[in-house]
Amino acid sequence: MSFTMECPFCRARIEAEDEMNGKTAPCPQCGEEVFLDAADAQKQALARLESQPRRISFSEAARAKDSAPAEMPGVTMFWAFDFVLKITLAALVVDGILGLIIVAVVFMFKAATRSRY
Repeated sequence: MSFTMECPFCRARIEAEDEMNGKTAPCPQCGEEVFLDAADAQKQALARLESQPRRISFSEAARAKDSAPAEMPGVTMFWAFDFVLKITLAALVVDGILGLIIVAVVFMFKAATRSRY
């Protein structure tokens, strides 16, 4: 078995056999003496994994959304669609009310002109 670690001087990848654990060896790129430690190599590998973006499933995303604080609303496409829908419905209602008012005025005018004498 072997382990891989990063040179603390030049950040080069160093691959070492398990029997080199706890010993020093020169870095193949910069030549500096590096202490080879398998536990440190594991910590470096975990740090690299944590720094990379992680793919999550839809169920994890939904759980994360549900656990988000309520005072931080997110602007999503659903929010935008909902807003446009509400504005459209409000315009239709206003248009309908104005239409009813116009129809009522026209009928009142017709009724007023018919019953003149």
